[in-house]
Amino acid sequence: MYRSWFIACFLSFCLMGAIAQSPWERIDLAGSEAKVISFNPRYFIGVHGHFPLNRPDAIQQDGPALQQELTDPEVFEKLFESLGGEFFVGEFTGPSTQVFSLEGRLQPMPGLTACFRMGKRMEIQTGLSLFRANWSGSFPYTVNPSDGQPPFTDQGHLTATSEGLIADLALAAYFSESSFRPFVRAGVRGQFVVDQRGYARLGSTSISRTISPVDQTIQPFGGVGCRFVPVNGFAIDIGANFSRLPGMNWKPSLLVGGGLLF
Repeated sequence: MYRSWFIACFLSFCLMGAIAQSPWERIDLAGSEAKVISFNPRYFIGVHGHFPLNRPDAIQQDGPALQQELTDPEVFEKLFESLGGEFFVGEFTGPSTQVFSLEGRLQPMPGLTACFRMGKRMEIQTGLSLFRANWSGSFPYTVNPSDGQPPFTDQGHLTATSEGLIADLALAAYFSESSFRPFVRAGVRGQFVVDQRGYARLGSTSISRTISPVDQTIQPFGGVGCRFVPVNGFAIDIGANFSRLPGMNWKPSLLVGGGLLF
């Protein structure tokens, strides 16, 4: 009994001493100095550029399908007047049965970045980028002039353009708190097409075409990179992403950005 009473008194003495020495009423439950939850939010707002390392997939145009498109009554009448006679897709020897290729190019994609840092290692990253992809190619066409002149062959041109937005939402994990902060990230990427158009040009006449080389998609993506903090309040991001890019399948791209860290 005395032993239990002694232990209880000793524990009470220690507890009273701890309470007397610890200013609990001035200690936050959450925050950078918290004893219960360590939470020190940081923010990063800046600009970035995505630089594709590959070209978009080529668009294949079937010759007979193009011939049918250009001989639509309204289109044919316009081209007949412009070219001065009947025409067909292909060389002088006859209508073309081959496939014409339009080679593509995806331009650098500028955008804005906003990040929310949670604790010391984790960060929510968001980004919004503009994209523009262009395709171009040529095809032969033959004109039989209505004024009796001999037939001749010329080169027509095909173009296509797709424009839109890319929206990223990712979670990044950092491996260091020094000036060089390597990270990995994974998230989802939405690809939203705003405008797509195509043209066929024969001589001085352009014909508008309906074409959709880029799809609306929502896909996962991942990447690695490093945040360099040369001075307090400013950071530079350099990295690489692996994702589905406009007009192509899963490909890598470079990411370079900079902004304010606060």
